[in-house]
Amino acid sequence: MSIIVRRATDADIKDINKLYTLITSRERTIEEYCWQWQSSPAGKGLQWVIVDESQDEIIGHHGLMPFYFTYNGEQLIAAKTENTMVNPEYRSKMIYPIIESKLLSSYKKKFDFIFSTKGPDPAIRLRHGLGYDLTHEWIRTDIVLSYKFYTSRIFSRHLINQDIAEKSRKMNIIHMGEDVKDLSIFIEHTWSKVQKLSLLTPRRKWEDVKWRFFDNPYFSGYFITYNSSNVKGYAVIKKISYGVFQVEDLIIYPFSINSYLYFFKKLILFIKSLDDVHMLILQMTDDTKFYSDVTKSVKVSILNTPLFIINFFIKNKHIKKRFMPRILGKKSIKEKSSLHGWYITPFIFEGR
Repeated sequence: MSIIVRRATDADIKDINKLYTLITSRERTIEEYCWQWQSSPAGKGLQWVIVDESQDEIIGHHGLMPFYFTYNGEQLIAAKTENTMVNPEYRSKMIYPIIESKLLSSYKKKFDFIFSTKGPDPAIRLRHGLGYDLTHEWIRTDIVLSYKFYTSRIFSRHLINQDIAEKSRKMNIIHMGEDVKDLSIFIEHTWSKVQKLSLLTPRRKWEDVKWRFFDNPYFSGYFITYNSSNVKGYAVIKKISYGVFQVEDLIIYPFSINSYLYFFKKLILFIKSLDDVHMLILQMTDDTKFYSDVTKSVKVSILNTPLFIINFFIKNKHIKKRFMPRILGKKSIKEKSSLHGWYITPFIFEGR
C-alpha cells in the first residue's frame, strides 16, 4: 500500500462521485458536483484526494467549501468542511486523522474561521481533538401540520418519512404582504439593512441566495417573501420527502425576536394553507434563542403526539446531540468569543 495526498482536479470528478456514492448510497451528477464545488460566490472549493498508488484508486477525500460571513457589517471568509470520506476498506488503517491534521495546519491561515455542520460522529470527535470548539449543537423541532402526514405513510407502507426526496426540481416564489416586483433588488435591499444589525452569520446578498437556492440542482420548494412597511424578509422551505418540508433559511428586518415572532406566526398560517406541506422541520444552532422562542410561540397541536410515540417508544429514536464544530483561523478574528452567538440556519448545509 502506497498512500499519497494531493489536490483534486477536474479529472478526479468521476472517481470522487463514485466514492461519494459508496459512502452515502446517493448518486451525484457532474452538474450537482460543479454547483457545489465550483460555483459558490465565495470561490471554488478546496479539495484533496487520498490515493492508493498501488491500486491507482482514490480512497479518500477532504474538502472545504468557502462561505462569506458578515459580522457588524464586516465581511469575513469562512470554510466549511464537506465530503470527508474514506473508503470503508481503509478506515481500520487509521490514515485519515493524521492527514486532516496536516491539512488543517496548511489551510487554517487562509480563513477567518472553519466549521463543520453535523457530520458523522468519528469526524466530529476527530475535529474536537484537533481543537475545534464543540460548545454549540443543532436544535430540531418537527411540527406536524396535517393528518395527511400519517395517512400518506400508512397507505404507502411508510410510517416515518424517508430521507429520499423526489428528483423533480421546482422553485415556487410566493409573496406575502405586498408584491415584490424585482426579487434581486428586494433581497439586496433587505440584506443591506439586516447585515448591520445581525449576529455573525452567512452573507445573504442576492448572488449568495441565487446560488444556494435558485441555481441549486437539488432544490425543490418555496421561496416566500414578506414585504410590508414595517417588516421585510423571506423564508425558504425545502421539500425533503413527500409532504415533509424544512425551513432552509429565514431572514427578517428588523433583526429582532419580535419581528421573528410576527413573521413566523404569519408564515405558519400561510404554510398550513399549502396542500402539499404536511410537516415542517425547523433546525437552528443553540447560539441564540431565536428559534426556541419562535417554536414556543407555535402551538404544537395534538397531531404531533403520534409522531412522538412512534419515534420514542416504537422506533426507540431518542434525541441524539448533533454538534457544530468551529475553530478560529489566523486572519482578522482572534477572539475565541467570536465562535459563539452566531445566527445559523440550514443555509450552510450541503444543499441536497
